Amino acid sequence: MALGVALFIPIVSAAPTIAKIGVLMLGVGGVISFVYAKLGAISRGKYTSWGPAEIPGNLHKFYWAGYMLMASSFLGLLASLATGK
Repeated sequence: MALGVALFIPIVSAAPTIAKIGVLMLGVGGVISFVYAKLGAISRGKYTSWGPAEIPGNLHKFYWAGYMLMASSFLGLLASLATGK
């Protein structure tokens, strides 16, 4: 995830357009949502887990929303690179 954010920084700083800043904000929002959900598993003493099995039920929506936002951000990054905008 950190690598994905690191890839966004040069793109946004080179020519900060509204679309690029929006893509960056989607990615940051996704990472925040994902980490928030994972904190539920960490609070239970599970420091490594794969999938949402160890996450409390009320935090599953944040887990999946985080992945959807990160995926949308990644697709926006690809579209931005493809169009050159």
